[in-house]
Amino acid sequence: MKKLIIIVALVTFISGFSQKKITITNLTNSPMKIYGIRTKPTTGTYPYCYGYSFALYAGQSYTLVNNLSTTKFPFYSSPNSLPPVISNLNWTRQNSATSALVNQTGVNLWNNIFAASQNFNFLDFSIGTINGVGGIAGSIGVSTLNGQILGNGWEAYCDVYPATPGNPIAETTITFINP
Repeated sequence: MKKLIIIVALVTFISGFSQKKITITNLTNSPMKIYGIRTKPTTGTYPYCYGYSFALYAGQSYTLVNNLSTTKFPFYSSPNSLPPVISNLNWTRQNSATSALVNQTGVNLWNNIFAASQNFNFLDFSIGTINGVGGIAGSIGVSTLNGQILGNGWEAYCDVYPATPGNPIAETTITFINP
């Protein structure tokens, strides 16, 4: 029983303070646009952040990770983010249901005390165009039913791999494919 309690405590500790990594892969035949990535706090609803819009062409993959900290959400890049997340790109932060959105840079969010409590929640996307016009729009994330969306000629999957004692990196992968 004592071993079980120690193992549960260790897994909880590692999960709560693990590096966060998000990989988005476009294996469809179409370009797509990621409108933004939304975070959520470990507990509660606020604050959360939303930002970082970019394009993914057919066959491209994007990894958002920052190796400078093992505890913070990667609001801006270390050299391992491909393509790199530029620190001056604006994110917005919502502090409460009644507060206004606050524009912030990735560096400002990274340096904020709440950065360690932020986790991936979902992303907004469109498939078929990189400017969003005429594309098929949607959202996918950790609360998506069964972790998948079936579109017209494409599918999207969201898989979450929590940190473990053997792998302290909590990773979320989102993959878009043609069936």
